[in-house]
Amino acid sequence: MDLKTDSDVVKKVMDHAKKQFQAQKFEDCLRLYTRAISYTESLDQDTVRSLRKQYGLSERPSYAKDDDLLYHPKLATLLDNRAAVLERLRNIKDAITDAYDMIKVEPYNARGYLRAGKLLQVQREDRKAYDIYSNGIKTIARGKEKYKLKVNEHLLENLADQRKLVKQKILDKRAKDGLSQKSDLTRKGRLVPIPSLDGTVSKKQKLEDTTTRIDPLCVLPPELILIILRQIKLKSVLQLRHVSKLWNNVISNLPLFNDLSLITYTSVRDLHNCFQLVLNSKRHTPHKSIRKLHISSVKLTDEKQVLNLLLVRSQLSITESLDISFSETSMQLITHTLEASPNAQFLLSNLKSLKLTCVFSPTFENKLLQLLPSLESLTIMPSPPRKAIALPRIYTPPTTIYPNLRSLIVLGDITRKYPLIPFNHFFTQAGSTQLPNLTTLIIVGYDFTDLNSSNGTYNFLQHFPNLETLVFENNKGFNFRMLLKSHDLLKFPRLRRFVLREREIRYVEGLQLYETVYLQNMFENLHHLDLTGSAISWQGLHKMLKVGGKRLTHLFIGFCQNITFRRGPFAVRVPEGGFFEFDVLIRCCPRLEALYLNQATDFGDYSLTEMADAIKTWQGFKFLKVMDLSFNNSMSGYKLIELLKVKHLEKLILHAVDIPSETLRFIEANYVKRVESKLDKQYWKEYGVNSYNPF
Repeated sequence: MDLKTDSDVVKKVMDHAKKQFQAQKFEDCLRLYTRAISYTESLDQDTVRSLRKQYGLSERPSYAKDDDLLYHPKLATLLDNRAAVLERLRNIKDAITDAYDMIKVEPYNARGYLRAGKLLQVQREDRKAYDIYSNGIKTIARGKEKYKLKVNEHLLENLADQRKLVKQKILDKRAKDGLSQKSDLTRKGRLVPIPSLDGTVSKKQKLEDTTTRIDPLCVLPPELILIILRQIKLKSVLQLRHVSKLWNNVISNLPLFNDLSLITYTSVRDLHNCFQLVLNSKRHTPHKSIRKLHISSVKLTDEKQVLNLLLVRSQLSITESLDISFSETSMQLITHTLEASPNAQFLLSNLKSLKLTCVFSPTFENKLLQLLPSLESLTIMPSPPRKAIALPRIYTPPTTIYPNLRSLIVLGDITRKYPLIPFNHFFTQAGSTQLPNLTTLIIVGYDFTDLNSSNGTYNFLQHFPNLETLVFENNKGFNFRMLLKSHDLLKFPRLRRFVLREREIRYVEGLQLYETVYLQNMFENLHHLDLTGSAISWQGLHKMLKVGGKRLTHLFIGFCQNITFRRGPFAVRVPEGGFFEFDVLIRCCPRLEALYLNQATDFGDYSLTEMADAIKTWQGFKFLKVMDLSFNNSMSGYKLIELLKVKHLEKLILHAVDIPSETLRFIEANYVKRVESKLDKQYWKEYGVNSYNPF
């Protein structure tokens, strides 16, 4: 047989079963483990010997005799996992059988004894559990001495702790039974003390009323403990370690600390304790690493110490993402600390994603990229500086190419005057190809005025042909006309998400100056188009939808002052760019799933009627699930219901719309799965929900 296929099949079954367990589909999970166990038990001895070699093991364990039966290397793990599933299904009897089988397969593995003992405790068979724990400790000790076996010391300590706890539980029960018997005798001999007049309870009576307390970590399976602890803040988990030695051992052994999140005013002590816990839990692993670290805010007085701990004294590498926020620490200090610490460069050498909030130091963002060449995603968010930021007197931009960087996000506050946009040289140097594989570019809250005057006809976007996501929001001096500068050189064949939200509207953009073929080169493959608050008119939007509407699933055109809806059948004045036409939208965008018309110009009851008629006439919006009509106070609940009779939705958003709550409940009961409505909402934009602007 193909041994590689065997390991792949077993691994895939285990991965799939784990997902089913997490989804609480325990019956499906049980079937998967049962099939995998039957398969491993059906293999002949020659195959098992070969498999043991493939898994990096000797053909035969050192403790096994020549005629002893050999088992698949993953059989014990499969039995352990199935026992956990059976326990969740309340089939404790079969779970105990699997635990005993696990001990038979790997007699020197403490995990089998722990599983069997805890299951017996669930059955209230404490004496049997004590015997199992004792037998496990003796057997493993013999294996260490006789066969020089390497065992998991943490699990062995846990086994000893469990035996100690169950022994105490047995002794407490015996003491209680003894007191109860003594109490019965005294009652028979009429030696019961007379209760005191003041109603106080004697010490003896208190002892008799004492109930046995059960430590949850003694009886709960590790899988359930892990689920519970993941619902608790990390700081609280750190404190739980001090409950007892057992709690410390159990918590440290859980795979809980691969993704760390410290959310509020982290001190250097918090971070140190957290790192120590992770190091303890990974004591027996060759590589001390975590996947993700998120520190949303740092205690102001500890910022430098936290930076020093993270970049100089840490022993933990971060392999996936680091998200950290400083209030007063500058990017200059961060890069200098990183540059001066070979240890930090090694620990962050495989870092894929960095989100950094700090005081912006112009030009030092380039140094950051040079020191972390493996970065695939970089997000920079400047903290408000206490003093003016000065540009360096002499600076030569680097010409380094960063082939790994695929996402660049710079989030600023337009109310503050930054000397320049981060990575300014990417946008000012004609012919720059330093980011050849960039797929995501998001720029929020910066002033492009100086960039426009210095660039002339040059458009920096022409050097990013692989863009899939392009976002501009709340920028000064950046609009459609700057975007389409030298438009004959722009080609975005992979662009799926395009967002342009302008800060000021002083013109009407109908796109009359741009031929369809050039717009097609940019917008043909769009799935997500967001022009909220832009200068686009209906004429310009129609032109875009004709070239890019066929694949469009999300359309945001709320708060567009130049897109006007009809108030009634007789228009007094036709706006520049014409009136919005729903039948054209339906024909251009057959796959639309979400439509955002929040705070639309002149949107009211007649617009709802037009939409309903267009849907009925063209059988359109078949895939539409979400609609946002927030801040449109000229529409009534009656006309809204008439529209929803024609087109049911999964979600309807109606913030700041004065429609009676009874009407909203009726809509939710009959036409829409979920209605979102906050009558007192002041602003439509919300960072992280429908806006990229955090300020």
